Amino acid sequence: MSLMQGRPSNLSLLTITNREELKSQMKRCLQRLASLTSLKISGLPNLRSLDSLGLQLIASLQKLEIHDCLKL
Repeated sequence: MSLMQGRPSNLSLLTITNREELKSQMKRCLQRLASLTSLKISGLPNLRSLDSLGLQLIASLQKLEIHDCLKL
């Protein structure tokens, strides 16, 4: 099942927490959310880089919160 299946592309707030298995699909998912203005990421202990998420492709992003991502 695709991460974005059934998710609206006009989503403005997304919270990702304690979901290590989502990391591989996050970049694809985030690229489809052109209207995303706020992103909260927490509980991804093995996340080492935000570059791998493709955040630079989200021009509308205004707020980013990161908690409990110990390898960042």
